[in-house]
Amino acid sequence: SGNSVSSISKKFRKADETIHVRLAGVDAPECAHFGQPGQKYGPAARKWLSERLDGKRVRIRILRLDQYNRVVASVSQKPSWWRRTRDISRELIDAGYGVVYRGKEAEHYGKLEVLEAAERQAQKRRVGMWRDGVKKVVNPQTYKRSMRKEK
Repeated sequence: SGNSVSSISKKFRKADETIHVRLAGVDAPECAHFGQPGQKYGPAARKWLSERLDGKRVRIRILRLDQYNRVVASVSQKPSWWRRTRDISRELIDAGYGVVYRGKEAEHYGKLEVLEAAERQAQKRRVGMWRDGVKKVVNPQTYKRSMRKEK
């Protein structure tokens, strides 16, 4: 069946297999893994995300596969019929636990301006990883690059 987006999509419909999804447009602080230390707000970002998504129904729009064959998707959730649909990437950034992903294969699903505005607001409100001030935040992409150089 290969690793095309359509074959991944069929797996979602079967729902008998867990597929890890990379949130489109956002990069969050790293958690410790593979013997590497994590970033200060990595665990808090993971906790924020799991509190909102674990056991919840979400809509996943598969956009593509990244260079490591991971599914890149926009993820949304509608908590109840009377509440608006929530864009998880935007909310993660707005909570201060993510930055707009600007890597060479960045996928913003037509929402780059919305994501950038959420990032500016989170910085201004000093929430999440911005609590200590903008100058103290190490972008997750910069952090990962520095970890690769140390190896």
